[in-house]
Amino acid sequence: MAQTVSIVIPAYERTDSLRNTLSVLRSHVDSDTEVIVVDDHSNSDEIRVVCSEFEFPKYYRTDQNMGVIGARNFGYSLCSGDIIINFDDDSFPTTFNFIDRVRTLFDENSIGIAAFNIDQDQSTKWSPDRDRFDTYTYTGCGNAWSRKLYDQIGAFSPLFWRQGEELEHSMRAIESGFRIIAAPDIVVKHVPSQINRHPRIHQALELSNYLKRVVLRVPKMFLPEYIARFITLLIIRRKSYDSSALFSDLRSQRGLASAISQRHPISSQAFKQWADLRDASK
Repeated sequence: MAQTVSIVIPAYERTDSLRNTLSVLRSHVDSDTEVIVVDDHSNSDEIRVVCSEFEFPKYYRTDQNMGVIGARNFGYSLCSGDIIINFDDDSFPTTFNFIDRVRTLFDENSIGIAAFNIDQDQSTKWSPDRDRFDTYTYTGCGNAWSRKLYDQIGAFSPLFWRQGEELEHSMRAIESGFRIIAAPDIVVKHVPSQINRHPRIHQALELSNYLKRVVLRVPKMFLPEYIARFITLLIIRRKSYDSSALFSDLRSQRGLASAISQRHPISSQAFKQWADLRDASK
């Protein structure tokens, strides 16, 4: 019996991008695949209208705007699949026989996460001919999780609104004994919509999430080094981020105080394993 698959797509305002993604997925889904679209409380009914143009998506709408990470977590609670595939509303697979290739990849029990090869701006992250290899993280717009991983370590931390959630999740995955496999032969096209993209705010949230991730998961013996790295980044990137957005996020309910109160570092051994995989990818 084929492994069942759940595809989760958070959506907010970007109707044209979502329509394109669903158009591509129509040729990939089969009877053992469900597609869940989470409308993150858009300002109109247009996301639902787009979903109604296709026969296969399951449409859900959040009661409030939760951010892309909150919308993903909401979608996971609705999943029934043995494998969970993540796309953005502006990303889609370009590999032939995509679903079956993902199923085959997860036949190996130790694999918790598959990192797909992201094709963006006419360039793929890795050469599609490269062999698969163990890595330290994955990209949010194209990846897959095993149900076992989700059941064991859960979804993303609610302390993250957008950006940086994959790294924290990857640390927990490696701590729990799961492998993260880079699959250069499975390609996902990302066509970034300019809707909802604000570069200076993006940079601010990257920095805020960096510090929260360090506080949450980095072992005590490595904390001074990574706090120093954060301060260095603040200085180096000082002209590229919105400082009010940075400090607003750090002072918010999901901010630094919550990260400190929820601190649960991974083991030094797991952190070294994660860091070695990260350094090997450079």
